[in-house]
This record gives sequence, C-alpha cells and structure tokens, in this order.
Amino acid sequence: MGSPLRTVVKVGGSLAADAARLRKVLARLADGAEGAAVIVPGGGALADAVRATQGGLGFSDALAHRLALDAMGGMAEIFRALEPRLTVFRDPATMPGSG
Repeated sequence: MGSPLRTVVKVGGSLAADAARLRKVLARLADGAEGAAVIVPGGGALADAVRATQGGLGFSDALAHRLALDAMGGMAEIFRALEPRLTVFRDPATMPGSG
C-alpha cells in the first residue's frame, strides 16, 4: 500500500500583504478544499530581508539560500499561527501516511 495522494500547494509569502485573503486561503486548505494537501510556503518578507541583507553585507549565495529556506520555515510557523488546524512537518517522513 503506497502513500496517500496529496496535492502540493505553494502559498506565496507575498499573500501576507493581504491578511484577510491569506487567512481565507489557509482556512480553505485546512477545510480540505484541495483534498489532502501539503502547503509549501514562500518566504515572503522574511526572504526579502535575507536578500536585502546579502546585498548589503555580501555573504555567500549558499548562506543566502540556507537563510531563505529558513524564511520559508518561518512562514510555515506563521501560517500555523493564523490557522491552528495546520501542522508543520520539517521532515516529510514524519507526515501521517508517509511510511
């Protein structure tokens, strides 16, 4: 028996500029509007800050990439704070039905 099918939904961090719309999108996903879904958050303003800081300080692209991924994780935590029915998984192997 394989893993259950899931829809992957990219929710851009730029939606944070429209809090009401972001909350509606997250609520619909939590309600199952797309079936079993995995949300991939964009980094939004957090990733923008990484880019701006890299431009000013000139640290490596590798570090900027790692920090941008961290920004995506930060947005995942923010999404969960806005919609408590969501769960953050940092390791896909820990998701229900992934074994």
